[in-house]
Amino acid sequence: MTLVQARAHQANASRRHIALTEQAVNRYAPIIWGITRRAFQRHLAAVLEHLRPHLKLLTLEQRAGPSGDPEVDYIATLISAVHSSGLEGMGGVIEDVATAVARQQGFLQTDPRYTQIVDYTTRILNDDVSAYWQGIQDPVTMARRIVDFQRQGLGYWETSRRVAATYGAELYRSERLVRSAYNTSSNYAHFQDLLDAGYQHGRWLTAEDSRVRHPHGSSRWDHQSADGQIVKIGEPFVVSGELLLFPGDRSMGASIGNVINCRCTVIGVD
Repeated sequence: MTLVQARAHQANASRRHIALTEQAVNRYAPIIWGITRRAFQRHLAAVLEHLRPHLKLLTLEQRAGPSGDPEVDYIATLISAVHSSGLEGMGGVIEDVATAVARQQGFLQTDPRYTQIVDYTTRILNDDVSAYWQGIQDPVTMARRIVDFQRQGLGYWETSRRVAATYGAELYRSERLVRSAYNTSSNYAHFQDLLDAGYQHGRWLTAEDSRVRHPHGSSRWDHQSADGQIVKIGEPFVVSGELLLFPGDRSMGASIGNVINCRCTVIGVD
């Protein structure tokens, strides 16, 4: 393969990977967002009903805690006591995404690795959905919003409406979840394929666009410098000073900032 052919192969592999990832984002993120919105509305209703007797009793005499704001800490403590029913209906979406990863990477259901890939994707998605839901209903974040609206003199119903609206506009959280989980799982499937195909080395590929993460401001994440890095298959790439077997890999302790929203992939090289 000539240098020109090799570069064309890399570009095609990267474009295909990104296209499949964004296809998954466009299909599944709105579904997850819809389920989350309904669940959050139920949770918020329970929270505000629980808080109703307390909202007019806020006092700066409360002792400051983790947030440094006594009223926020007081409300956050009350919110923490409200039981959340969770995200009913998410199981079917997770199963659909997991099987889509295996199919789109070309694995047949008769292939022993098909079940392995589905199980891996399911585990990743379950962990990510759990973290996503916990982040949305974080008591301190919710308390800070409620207290801010109360300090503006808004009533109970207007506070409820505005808190709901601030969460209702956050589809990007679902997009980020799907993009990160799908990227990790599809790269895991591709990694298994490279092993089976007998490739000795793998090359890290970025999307080669302006969205590729690079150090700026306080961010140290750098995938730009990893572009073209070659390692022996089964040995880790060094990306932003952390070890990853493939883009999105978290098995060796990679930080969330190094894998979230990643669109990189890897190809086999002889």
